[in-house]
Amino acid sequence: MGIEQIPGLMTTGLTSQLSTKLTKMTTQLTAVSSVSNSIPEGAACDSPEIQHALNQIADLQKLIADLQKFNNTINTIIKTVQVLATTAAAIKAIQIANPITGPGAIVTDIMVTQTLLLANVLATVKGLVSLPNLIDATVSSAQAGIASAIEKVTDACPNAVVPVDQGTADYLNADLDSLEKTLKDAVSDQEGLLVSIEEAPSKVYQGNQSPLPDLGKPADYYIDNQNKRIYGPKPTRTHWGDGIKFE
Repeated sequence: MGIEQIPGLMTTGLTSQLSTKLTKMTTQLTAVSSVSNSIPEGAACDSPEIQHALNQIADLQKLIADLQKFNNTINTIIKTVQVLATTAAAIKAIQIANPITGPGAIVTDIMVTQTLLLANVLATVKGLVSLPNLIDATVSSAQAGIASAIEKVTDACPNAVVPVDQGTADYLNADLDSLEKTLKDAVSDQEGLLVSIEEAPSKVYQGNQSPLPDLGKPADYYIDNQNKRIYGPKPTRTHWGDGIKFE
């Protein structure tokens, strides 16, 4: 997954997943309320009504745990994106203040890259910032529903073994995990680029083939004269990227 895919994933992927989770939560909360309200007065602790209510409560707690983990990951992503935006802005500022870190065409490429990066990460934040409050409100409502249901169960059966809050949940979300990894990798690359630009001017290498992985440091450039490709700024110490064709 590339940075350019992230805003689209916010709209089509994560928002859809969250909608599904919230729908399940609402449905289960309704079921918990219905089952607990239907417990007959004087019901025995081992009655089907009591056991059914306890099972429904446990299922709702699992959904809450899943949604809370989803929310924690979204908050992590928001903070990561904000760091990414700050770093991109710093790199742009350095290039403006010190425009002699490489050939003119390459410096222009840095500015374009950082501008596009900023646009993408800011679009990502815009798509995410409202979600944590929505999730928190839904979880609070569900927890209040659980508390009410437990009260009804224990009124009928004071010795009922009420399920404890589910601290862990079956949580598999490849899209969200992939998004978080993409952002963290991007932050690492950007921070390495920023440090290199700040500490030393970029160096431009030339040759008649693609650059060797261990040549140069982050923020350096390489011109492949034979194949007419410019590489850089080098994002990591062991990777040059695909380069840009020039004529």
